[in-house]
Amino acid sequence: MIATIHGQQLDLRPLAEAHEPLYSRLYTDPLALHQIASAQDASSAAHGFRAALQFNAATQPVRIFWVIQERASFQALGLIGLSLDEPGGAEVGVLLPEEHQGRGVATQAIAALADHAFAVMQLQRLHTRHDPGHALAAGLMATLGFEQMAPAAGSGRWRWQLTQRRWAASPRRLSTANPLPSGGLFQDGIRGHG
Repeated sequence: MIATIHGQQLDLRPLAEAHEPLYSRLYTDPLALHQIASAQDASSAAHGFRAALQFNAATQPVRIFWVIQERASFQALGLIGLSLDEPGGAEVGVLLPEEHQGRGVATQAIAALADHAFAVMQLQRLHTRHDPGHALAAGLMATLGFEQMAPAAGSGRWRWQLTQRRWAASPRRLSTANPLPSGGLFQDGIRGHG
């Protein structure tokens, strides 16, 4: 079962049937997908949503999807996901509508997910990729302590990596009271401050 993750002001809730309108809106929106991918048609987005639900329902999912929800208003703001694509590591992806970009939503969501990925899932590293020139993504990764790596061969996309050790020393880490796996696991998710 996929956990709900609690951040400072946001909760990451497992993607569910009720989230299809948000998923569809984001994956058909060329502004939300700018510098990420081409916008999909409604049929492709619906197919992608069904596949995402199937990934989440797997006994040992290789891809996990959450909805980013503002705790105070219960408003669904966007999507965040992990793709467990290498031993001990996963790629992080965030998709937000234009009105929620540049407001700290992705920063808080990735921080909460990093706490969970390292402390609960016991991953060793997270990574992300984006097109060169995507200033918002580069700034976000640097802010969170990701280190820029050499681009993947032939892709031309910038790759950023965050290790468990680097995250443990990060001022962005939400749960300093909860140790990373070497000191024990969280019992019921991530607890943020305030």
